[in-house]
Amino acid sequence: MIAVNRVPVGVIDAAKRTKRSRQERQAFMERLAADGLDFYLIGSRPEPNDRRAPLDLYGVGEEEVAHLARAARSAGIRLGISAFPDERAVESERQLSDIVDTLMKTPFMGDIDMLLLRFDGSPMSGRHLLVDTQVEITRAVAAAFRSQLRVAVCPTLYADDVSKVGISVSDRDDYRRTWSQVDGDVSIFWSGSTLMSEGIDHHSVAGITRQYRRKPALWYNFPVNDGQGYQAQLRLIPKIDDVRQNMNQLELIGFNPMKQLRLSEIPIISAARALRSDSEDWSAVTRQVCTETLGARLGETVWSSIGRLDPADEEWAATRSELTSALAGDDSPYAAELRQWLHEVQRGDKGGE
Repeated sequence: MIAVNRVPVGVIDAAKRTKRSRQERQAFMERLAADGLDFYLIGSRPEPNDRRAPLDLYGVGEEEVAHLARAARSAGIRLGISAFPDERAVESERQLSDIVDTLMKTPFMGDIDMLLLRFDGSPMSGRHLLVDTQVEITRAVAAAFRSQLRVAVCPTLYADDVSKVGISVSDRDDYRRTWSQVDGDVSIFWSGSTLMSEGIDHHSVAGITRQYRRKPALWYNFPVNDGQGYQAQLRLIPKIDDVRQNMNQLELIGFNPMKQLRLSEIPIISAARALRSDSEDWSAVTRQVCTETLGARLGETVWSSIGRLDPADEEWAATRSELTSALAGDDSPYAAELRQWLHEVQRGDKGGE
């Protein structure tokens, strides 16, 4: 058994093209806090055509952020917001100052505990070549807010595998070494060997630690299901073995939830509990979380089907029938998400999407 130090664990809510209501976010955040998670970071990026240069803030209004901040303080969890600087629009000190001034004048900056700068938006092509400007922006923002909140950054190349973006490994390594110039109190996110957080092994963690000259913050793309090959799945089984083995080498861990935000409580809370416990068996923990979250009847049904929540599964017809029966008369928000997912899957089966 590996002795694990206390590493902050929370959520980076960054599923693409997914809208959340204020009530949905608050209920989700309060459930995380009740189970001891440390932060809730709102991070979905704007669509490319909607971005505003040289800086775009995630589109949550001032009133909503203030409301969520009050709820976060009451629940005992840190609230964070994402900002999206466009380094391509920064060609002078004045434009760099404009980014800092825009953030300083944003009313809700005094209400939040974390600020995430994201340089990973589309289009990615060539943006790694502007790493010096990315670092300048990050330094300026960190200096302005150091005494007020925690600043973190998600770089353009935040996964080891760069083959799909046409960048060489040597260019990737040069990019990362430039990021090591950022002050050590800035957290730098990394998703692992791939964007979907596969290959969190000792070798890869040690490599990114050397390049960034600090422990990486893990952007853990689980249980998110907005990527190719995952859209039809409910990913409720916590994938934590690699993380557990390397937890002492990570600065913090942020789970990225599914489009089904409330159902994401099941794998995220299960994973957090399993990481804190001495047990390496996630199954008992997850079964308990299923019934706590969904109630006895629906919870046991989902638990018994947890490895088959995929329309590509050969037993999908029976699984869908069992879930539909267990949902009868249940009007909880979890049941509503599960019904909506079943409806979307059925439309997909019929070629409706």
